[in-house]
Amino acid sequence: MTKPQEYIIHCIEVARKRFIELIDGFTIEQLNTIPEGFNNNIVWNFGHISVSALALAFKTSGVKPAIEIPYFKKYGKGTRPETNIDAEELQALKDYATTAISMIKESITSNEFDNATIIPYTTATYGIPMTDLDEIIATIAMHDSLHYGIAKSLSRIV
Repeated sequence: MTKPQEYIIHCIEVARKRFIELIDGFTIEQLNTIPEGFNNNIVWNFGHISVSALALAFKTSGVKPAIEIPYFKKYGKGTRPETNIDAEELQALKDYATTAISMIKESITSNEFDNATIIPYTTATYGIPMTDLDEIIATIAMHDSLHYGIAKSLSRIV
């Protein structure tokens, strides 16, 4: 893993730790609240970053992740909260948020991405094409930060 990759992965890990700390300050009811004028809630934003990272890293590279991406249909691109979550699902999302980044890190360290053919993908949010692993992990960091910021804003309302 290159030094810039290590740094970006570290930033993602720290941001996710802060996101979990934010979540831990609220009740399940507050986390499930969708404020007027919004189409999602704090916990959806957290679930979304958890599944999106693996999708960006593995689906665009063709490298098979060690596990199927859980909750993708519930939190993937284009979804919104349709049901409330419970404490068990929240804990699973917290665990998965850190596991997902560890899986990406391990795949980089074990050179699984070295011979991968990256399928160029342009994000809808930023309109920035990703064509290599460095661009993918930088985009994961930007995407996580965006949704953390949204969750922080939502936290002031609920």
